[in-house]
Amino acid sequence: MPRVSARAVLVLAMLAFALPAVVETASAGWMIPPRPWRAKDFSILKRNGLYHIFYTRTNINDPNGLTENAIGHATSYDLFTWANEDSVLPIRPTEWDNHRVWAPHVIEVGGLYYMFYTGVTEQPGVYSFHQRTGLAVSSDLYEWNRVDAPIYECGDVPWSLCNPLAAAAGNLRDPFVMPDPSTPGRWLMYQSTVPASDPNRYVVDVAQSFNDFENWSDIGPLWETYHTTTNRELAESPHLFEHDGTWYLMFSTNGSEPIAWSTGLDPLADPSGWTYHGALANTLGFSTSFWFASEFMRDGSNDYFCFVNFDRVDIRRMVWKLDGTFGVVQPDFFHVKSLSWAPDSVEIGSPVTVELRSINSFGGRWVKLYGAEVDGGPPDDVLSAYELGLPDSVFVDDSLVTFPWIARRYHDADDADSTNSEVRILTLDGTAITSVLVVTPIGGCSGSGDPGEVIDPALRVDDHESLSLRTLQNSPTANGPVLLVQSDVPTHGRLEIFDVQGRRLGVLADRAFPRGASLVPWDGAAAAIAGARPGVRFVRLVTPQGQRWSKVLVTR
Repeated sequence: MPRVSARAVLVLAMLAFALPAVVETASAGWMIPPRPWRAKDFSILKRNGLYHIFYTRTNINDPNGLTENAIGHATSYDLFTWANEDSVLPIRPTEWDNHRVWAPHVIEVGGLYYMFYTGVTEQPGVYSFHQRTGLAVSSDLYEWNRVDAPIYECGDVPWSLCNPLAAAAGNLRDPFVMPDPSTPGRWLMYQSTVPASDPNRYVVDVAQSFNDFENWSDIGPLWETYHTTTNRELAESPHLFEHDGTWYLMFSTNGSEPIAWSTGLDPLADPSGWTYHGALANTLGFSTSFWFASEFMRDGSNDYFCFVNFDRVDIRRMVWKLDGTFGVVQPDFFHVKSLSWAPDSVEIGSPVTVELRSINSFGGRWVKLYGAEVDGGPPDDVLSAYELGLPDSVFVDDSLVTFPWIARRYHDADDADSTNSEVRILTLDGTAITSVLVVTPIGGCSGSGDPGEVIDPALRVDDHESLSLRTLQNSPTANGPVLLVQSDVPTHGRLEIFDVQGRRLGVLADRAFPRGASLVPWDGAAAAIAGARPGVRFVRLVTPQGQRWSKVLVTR
């Protein structure tokens, strides 16, 4: 037996000590904030192939949470390697969210992103650790602009324990927002609060909004999350998702295995409409004692169950079972970041180059493709790759793989326009999709989505403008049109209203606009300027950088 040196024994011992950590690292995708920060409640979503996490961040050296003064932000293309971005929504010393900011929840509506968050107010003699819900908006997930006032507070919940002067009597936190599946135009917001009838226990409150994110009204408690069902005092970080027609309700408790769950057919049901399953650990078959504040993300056909794992955000892919339960495994390292083609319009028979960008191919992966014909409304008609003359699968062995396609048209009986075709290419799992390509007859090259529009290259603009003005005719931040002002730099702008004859009717706003997206509602002031008669009005934005115009349809 060869002699082993003391140095070798020491090295082997160190490796043995380190191996468990290595194995655990491979078990899931982790977003670990830079020290000394740790993550708490968070939101996860994907935009243009890039995953974003926004999270409550707290300094591990601060046991009192005094450092929870901004929302952390991290990005990744593969769910394993994360880049730390600048934090967002810092506390504002002179505003209502002057003490803490917590629990971001981000949704996308009409190309804009809305962040709901908990802000805490501390003002001696007026507010004592008082929690309210705020709203911010962004067009790119980096620049966020807040609505000035909170959008919801315990005073809006008549049955809750609410006393702004008592720190224990102003609990309202961890918002989660989703569209009501049974009522188009209605949105539901779930968050944690305390009932006045039982000051020592929590329950989830549900509020509603009708396409106006700045105005919410209480529906009532979701009693499924209360002590009588759970035998727990705490109910925090609620969220819901749907799978095969069943709603899954997840929330965090004060049990030794914190994450609990229920299933039902109605996300607003009373306890008789839910089946309580207890701790998630019982279903998974292993301890989840360090898991809390879970979230769900659907990326194409992949479902992810995400949660805080002590000090980090942990991402696992869900494996569904026939009985409606699920297991969790590590995400795939390989991801297709994007599928794209250069033109937005091409003549039949012309060559098109398709670009597939990926990460972590590790020697090569086959990616299966299929096509879709766009008829002008969902759902798209699914086509095999063969029907479009595409390869069924592409071998990916580099971060950028290109392959040619000879443009062809596809039509079926549902097509209103038999001259042009609009097609997309998708990966089989739906995680990457091209923009729409319009295929026209020879000599009829047209603009995407508008076969009658002849594209003049001189009239093209970049996808990104440093200054823009756009009308959101049905915005979820107001019950009516909203003007979206987008600027790359802070600026001063004047919004002027004109009629169809070009007559200037008045000034809607004359103020500073921050960098990023700002929303200006078409409110009573605008109506007073524009007049009560329905019809078209025009708005001009005048800034030092230039002018922009947008059209508003006044319906009432």
